[in-house]
Order: sequence, then structure tokens, then C-alpha cells
Amino acid sequence: MPIQALTPRLWDHYRNQELCDVSVISSDRQRFRAHKIILASASRYFEALFLGAGKHLHGTSSTGVDGDEMQIQLEAVDAESLACILSSIYHGIVDVGEGNVEALLLASNYLDVAAVKAACCQFLKANLKPATCLHTLALAAMYDCQDLSSDAVTFVKGHFVEVMCGEGRAGLQELPEDVLRDLLQSEELETQSEMQVLEAILIWWEADPDARSTELPSLLSTIRLSATELQQQVAASGLLSMLGDTAAIKASQCLEDFVRMHERLRSSADASTSGVGVTLQPPPRRCMPMGLLAAGGHDAGWRSFRTSEYYDATKDEWTTGPPLPESVSFAAYSVLQGNLCVVNGSPHLCSVLLYQRSRKHWLRCRPLFTPRLHAAMASAAGRVWVMGGRTGQSNTELQSVESLRIGWADAARVEEEPWTAAPPMCTPRTALGAAAVADRIYAVGGQDGKHIHRSVECLDLGRGAWALLSAQLPSERKYHSVCELGGRLYAVGGMTSARQRLDSVAAYDPREGRWESVAPMSVPRSSAGIAALHGKLYVVGGNAGDASFHTSTEAFCVEAGRWRPCAPTSYGRSSLALAAV
Repeated sequence: MPIQALTPRLWDHYRNQELCDVSVISSDRQRFRAHKIILASASRYFEALFLGAGKHLHGTSSTGVDGDEMQIQLEAVDAESLACILSSIYHGIVDVGEGNVEALLLASNYLDVAAVKAACCQFLKANLKPATCLHTLALAAMYDCQDLSSDAVTFVKGHFVEVMCGEGRAGLQELPEDVLRDLLQSEELETQSEMQVLEAILIWWEADPDARSTELPSLLSTIRLSATELQQQVAASGLLSMLGDTAAIKASQCLEDFVRMHERLRSSADASTSGVGVTLQPPPRRCMPMGLLAAGGHDAGWRSFRTSEYYDATKDEWTTGPPLPESVSFAAYSVLQGNLCVVNGSPHLCSVLLYQRSRKHWLRCRPLFTPRLHAAMASAAGRVWVMGGRTGQSNTELQSVESLRIGWADAARVEEEPWTAAPPMCTPRTALGAAAVADRIYAVGGQDGKHIHRSVECLDLGRGAWALLSAQLPSERKYHSVCELGGRLYAVGGMTSARQRLDSVAAYDPREGRWESVAPMSVPRSSAGIAALHGKLYVVGGNAGDASFHTSTEAFCVEAGRWRPCAPTSYGRSSLALAAV
């Protein structure tokens, strides 16, 4: 791995042991002759030592030998790591691999050689995987590698289920308590159930029950269950049986103490609020999406798809996803708490599907009151909201709105949850786009009869009423895609009244109250899928306007202000659902 190098002649002087004025001795007593000025320029450790500020550095001793040549004894750095670091300083190349990365990271951190430490972190980041990611996180915490720590935490959050099902979970015991607590209390931790969180805590605690018992209450507070639910699920799961008899008794006592403390706090909170209900249970986790799911849509022959494809953003590749229960196209869709809700676009059918990310499984929901073709959907306040579209033989444009509650705990019973009527929009709209920002839902553009809208209206959930915004789209649009990212709305592509496909993109900031044009896509698209993932806006497929559909995918980086191409889907799709899952 190349790093910044010195001149070739200095490398020759080092190899030939010429003009050396210091000997550095490793912990296994191997001597390396070098040059003070070169070591001081690459290592803050040697700089402090040679300038006198570090004469008493821990693990170091120095004596005068061979005239003016200083001898440095390093008790914490082995010969192989020291040779590699000195070679990198003089030659500009460091050889990092699985066999030496940990020793090299320790040595480069001890000697404060930033370039080598960065190369070690780069190697560890590139090799993050479920079996080793917790050990990598422990190393990052030990050696204060902040960027590596952030990357490792993100990886663990997204692969927590895989980690807990494999040998890599043993790495939990290496983590400092504060690092484990921050990880487990994250809203974005991907977990099948809160019992997996408890299991992680018990694995960590079991490494040293006596010393770590005092930290258990802090860690148990990261479990997103009430005290009663925690007791019930622990009893039902038999989780404590994985511990030895003595450890199981201690763990059971700690859990009982925690539950009693939680109940006392609840009673105290209830009493202090004079009858006002108070809950100490934290909100459900918001799953961290790791990729995109493209579901349904239709081809150029108007044949609807039951298939789906999954995009792995880390690998930039699409693979086959779980099939839908039925063919879906002209879909309205939105994501709530990690679940993708899809309304099958039809003037005569009311079917609604739900994809549970945690189970990688599709469910059927209760049907809508009204069949809707070319409707839009947004998520807010624990509900999905379906608005507009066309219905019936007369293709009447709709202004009605329906909403459905999708709770985290009752996703498996979603078939029982009824749709409810919500306040209607100000004007009928079909082929519109919609998204939510905070507690407001925006209906953007669309069509009413022969009129193509530039107008935008907003449902304030606090007031329970729609209102037209004074800020209109820069141009009329229908069959466009709308998404929220970073507190802004993005209206992407679409079609004009002259049926011209658009590549243009407009962004709306509710704080500023105006639309502005941003960089256009590489190609015009209508009826494309859109989703936000890891701070980028992804657009997939869509109608190209020449009797062909796009397979291409592109991502908009807000900070760079430009689009970049991504791997294409297996085949062209239009009117598809796209979600970060």
C-alpha cells in the first residue's frame, strides 16, 4: 500500500546503514539503525523523544553508544512491526495484511506514525465482515481510530442479526461498556427482536460477571421493552439457560433488580404527573437500511411483474429479491419503520402489500376503501397515507386520502388493521408525487383532467387540514418521483402535457419556502422508482419515452451536487416501487 515516500537516496542510506545516528531496539532485542531527523519527521513519538520532551516516555530507554549514536529500547514494539514501520518511513510502502495488521496498528499508534496507522485502518475497513466486525470495533476503540470506529459501528448496526447468529458475536466481550451501550441503544440497530439485544448484553457480561454487574442496569436500559414485557419475554425465551448455573442465578437477580427499579421510576413518574399517563418505554427502533428493494412494475409490453431485485450499496450490485404475492404495477409506496407498504395501482383493485424487512417476507394488508391507479403515498406519525389517483371505469381523478397505522410490534397482525378516511386534498390529483417532511405531508404536481399541475399542497397533521403552498414547481410535472432527503423534497423527472419526458430535478426546502433547480439526471425518466439511502438519492428504471424502459440506476450526491451511475437492474421496469431496506 503506497504512502508518502522520502527521496530514493535516503532509502539507499537506510538500507546501506550509512550516516545513521540512532539505534532502535525492538521488544525482542533486534537492532535497527536509522536517522534521528527522518524518524522525528515521521513520528511524533520520536520527535518528542529526541527533542527532550519525551525522555521519560513509558516503555522507552535510551543510552549513548558508538560515540554520538543514541540507542532506543522499545518494549512495546516487536521486530517485524518495527521493520515494517521503518521501511514505510523511508520507502513509502507499507505491507498490511491479516497476519500483521493488529501488531502494526499497535506499533504505529504507539510510535504515532499517522500514515501507517491510516493504512491499517483502511485495510480493516475494507475487510469488515460479520465474523470480525466487533473485534475491529474493539481495536478502533482501543487505538482511538475514530473514522474506523464510525464505519465499524455502521456495519455492525446493519449486520447485527448475522453477527449474533455467528462466531463473531464473541467479539462483544472485547468492547468497552460505553461503546457497547452506544451501539445497543441506537435506533438504527438491525435486530430481529429485543431479546437479541439482551443476548448481546449477557455475552458481554459473562466475560467478567463480578466486575461487570455494576454496568448491567445501564446496558439493560437499551432494551426497548417495558419492564413487564422484558420479564415475559425472558421467561418465554429461556435465554438465561445459555449461561452456567451460577451465572444464570446472578443474571436473573440483576434482571429482577432492574425490573423493580424500572417499576419504582414508573410509579414515581405517574404520581408526579397527577394522573397524566407517562411511559418510560423508549420508542421502537428505526432499522438502518443497507440497500434498495425494487419491486413490481411493468415492462414495455405493459406486463406487470411479481419479481423484485435487491441492490447492495456497498457492492454496487443487484441480486434477486423475494417475489411479491401478486403482480404489481403503477404502485404507490412508502417505507415506515423498516416496512415497505405498496398499493397495487389499479382502477378496480384495492390490494395492499407489506414487506417486512426483518423477516424478508411479504404480507397482505386490509384493502383500500377505493381502488386507485397512479396514486401517491407518504409516511408520517406512525401511519402511511395514500392520496389521489384515478378510479373506476370513468377514470375519475381523486382528491380523497386514506391512512393506515403500521405499528412495529403488530406488523405481523397488519391484516387486522383497518384503513381510515383522512382529510381530502384541496384539488383532485393523479400521477402525482408525495413525501413527508417532519409532521407535514406534501402532494406535488400531478394531473386533473387535461390540466397538469405545478401546484403543491401540504397536510399539516397537527391542524388536520390541507393548504396550497405559494411556492409552485418550476414547471408542470406528472408521473414524476418525489422523495425527502435531508429535510428537503426532491421532484425528479416526469412528463409534461406534451408527453415529453424530463431529466430535470427540483428541490424544495420548507424552511426557505421555495423551489430551486439542481443537477439533472443523465437521462429523462417518467414513472421511475426513487428512494434515499445513506445520504444519497437513488433513481431506478422508468419510462424512457421511446417505447423502451430504463435498466439504469443513478445516485445523486447532495454534497457534490452531481449524479453518478450505478449498476443496472436485470431488466427495464417502469411504475415500480423502490425502497431503502
